[in-house]
Amino acid sequence: TYRCHPGGAIAKHRVLPHGGISLCLRHAGGEDEGSPSEVILLGPVHHARAYEPKVGEVLRGVEVCPEWARSLLRVAPEEHVDRIRSWKEATGRGDLDTLPRRSSDATAGFRLLLGWLEARVQGLGQDSSARIAHAGLRRLRSSPEGSVSVVAASLGLSTRHLRRIITGLIGASPKHLQRLARLNRVVMEADGLKDPSWAGLAVRHGFFDQAHLIREVRALTTVTPTTLHAERRAQPVPFFQSSSPFSS
Repeated sequence: TYRCHPGGAIAKHRVLPHGGISLCLRHAGGEDEGSPSEVILLGPVHHARAYEPKVGEVLRGVEVCPEWARSLLRVAPEEHVDRIRSWKEATGRGDLDTLPRRSSDATAGFRLLLGWLEARVQGLGQDSSARIAHAGLRRLRSSPEGSVSVVAASLGLSTRHLRRIITGLIGASPKHLQRLARLNRVVMEADGLKDPSWAGLAVRHGFFDQAHLIREVRALTTVTPTTLHAERRAQPVPFFQSSSPFSS
């Protein structure tokens, strides 16, 4: 949930790269009844971008593992990378058009959105490819040094077969998704530290050394770890991004 209160400070936020795809309800003018609202789809973020909310904006969303996007949302993640679009524009479907109008306020509207999503979850069939991809990616996301070949073997698959399943469902390689998860883990830990030891963080999160961490952070966010840390600490509104948002 994000709220930009009228009269409050507007915090421009650097959205970090991550592999998830989010379904959100956005109220442009606050949470009161009658506030203009729409359902939007936030695609996977492969390149860091700036987000500067409008005064009064309220955004509530739920992030879905990209391996479930096709079966759960009927959306191909690779078609929405770095894009923010209305649900109807993104999918060509009007099945969520009436949802904002049926709600009395932003909280009630989001409950309706969650209800729609939960109904979709209950109706999921045995999507074996998505289940295999999820099992593999759960291991890779939780382990900064996890090997695709070792994970594949633990699932009784060849490395090539696991890579093909994941890339086919998501449009990104398992190593790239693991790389994004590692970035978010290190940033999350640094957020809680006034003066992070980047060398120590590098060791704990599976980087070769501090120089490797610096190169990775700069490549994925366009700034150094020190600059990113200072930028996030200076924000008047905290933005929390889970280090392992797809663990279950």
